[in-house]
Amino acid sequence: MRQKRMDGKSQAAAAAASGMSLRTAREWDTGPAPSTTKQARDWRTRSDPFAAVWVTDVEPLLRRDLKGVLEAKLVLEVLRMRYPEQFHAGQARTLQRRFRDWRARHGVEPEVFFEQVAAPGREAAIDFTHATDLGVTIAGDPFPHLLFEFVLSYSHWTYVAIAFGETFEALAAGVQGALWALGGAPAVLRSDNLSAATHELKASGGRELTVRFRAILDHYGMRSSRITPGRAHENGVAEQAHRRLKSLVGQA
Repeated sequence: MRQKRMDGKSQAAAAAASGMSLRTAREWDTGPAPSTTKQARDWRTRSDPFAAVWVTDVEPLLRRDLKGVLEAKLVLEVLRMRYPEQFHAGQARTLQRRFRDWRARHGVEPEVFFEQVAAPGREAAIDFTHATDLGVTIAGDPFPHLLFEFVLSYSHWTYVAIAFGETFEALAAGVQGALWALGGAPAVLRSDNLSAATHELKASGGRELTVRFRAILDHYGMRSSRITPGRAHENGVAEQAHRRLKSLVGQA
């Protein structure tokens, strides 16, 4: 209404155009704007559906989650199995907000990261990660193994394969398996200085691609991009993929 008054309309005309009574128009014309008089709400508009189980069922899980990876959706599924008549899938957002608020006050320090800008189809990141810490067993016996991951930097499309060592054979099988599953190849393949893909240059102390790995890149029309030795964060796409995958497997 005030904008219409500034446009030169009379109070009555501005009120009519704004759909309000002349009495209300007089109050708003001279008094404070409604947005400045709105009081902040510090109370709940509905009861907390998790109040009865928060201390006994939920908070102990959050306190044991030292890495801050526990997901609200998974906890909600557990609660639905324990109390089938009390909880439903539509309460996921509410529990996620409770998780967020609790972690802001009591949780671990948030991870700091810098956004990486990626173009569609340009780059994929590859890496191996040890999976022994997941405690996977077969027929009760430990299953020591690694996971190879191939991740498109833009879409985060991911290919995962089991490996038993960071060998050239495991690397070649992982890369080719990913490309065949993807149905194409990115322009750039990002990695750290894998011993399966690089060798040391004695003169300079640096590292160079091996003949066999360069042949794979040439065959698929890709070029290599490698991180600075000792700076794993420079391959953040693959490192984050490792974290997400291990988190999901660890919660299974």
